[in-house]
Amino acid sequence: LLCLFSLLLASCGGGGGGGNGQDTGDLPEAPYKVHDLLLAPASTGVYVAAHRGAHASFPENSLAAIREAARLGADFAEVDVRLTKDEALVLMHDESLSRTTGVDADVSSLTYAQIQDQTLLGSDSSNPETLRVPTFAEAEALARELGIMLYVDMKTARVDLVADAVKAGAYYEVSLLHATPDQASQLHARDPQLLLMPRLQTLAELNTIIAALPETRIVQLGQDQSDAGFCAAARNAGIKVQQNVLDISGDLAASLGNYSVWKEFVDAGVWLLQTNEPALLVPKARKFRLTGQFP
Repeated sequence: LLCLFSLLLASCGGGGGGGNGQDTGDLPEAPYKVHDLLLAPASTGVYVAAHRGAHASFPENSLAAIREAARLGADFAEVDVRLTKDEALVLMHDESLSRTTGVDADVSSLTYAQIQDQTLLGSDSSNPETLRVPTFAEAEALARELGIMLYVDMKTARVDLVADAVKAGAYYEVSLLHATPDQASQLHARDPQLLLMPRLQTLAELNTIIAALPETRIVQLGQDQSDAGFCAAARNAGIKVQQNVLDISGDLAASLGNYSVWKEFVDAGVWLLQTNEPALLVPKARKFRLTGQFP
């Protein structure tokens, strides 16, 4: 691992000159509402989703991590939604609570009240938003308050309950539901107002989605590499593309000052990048939107 770090550091010319990612933070930018840009076919990016919120600073999927993502300027906070034994929707990535609370039990085996008895590891007793596993409804309400959107990774088969929760609070403008193509079709049939992001792998699947769900405004390309051809085809259909830059060649390299992989995705035309490094990517994305230069 040390060798890999050394190679990555060497590829960007050393560790001292790459900057901390905040050098463009003071560039002026007109206020915008990312929901409106998402629906606008002509909108170009790039915009930023903070994976599991700003989890480098606060427990992942906590309200505090969502708040910090918004403070950093991320446009989306990605959250994971699971179902408790008594059918409450809570934010948790893993099936088990072990990694995040130290309790060796699955989310689905405990009631909401039992989960609320657990404390998130890495929490701060002086900050209530770090302590407990939040509900999906609490996350949606906070996102609305902060003006950030939620990128919702549904880790439950009961996607109908997720859809109903969005409808119950009229949280349509803050909820982007990441779904398989089949789930997207089911969700659209249940509630056409839902904002959906089907997960695709190929251009053929994109064409199928365009035919089946012409209302689609964004898709995830579930590939590790950028694909300018896919992005161009999507853009011609008025559809935006989201991709992840979470792996070692993306986020880790960027943390060492090497932004070349991030730049490949931006140059390919990806509209929304999901990252574990929102503090680094947000100012780079802002600079690109204002100047056309990345980073």
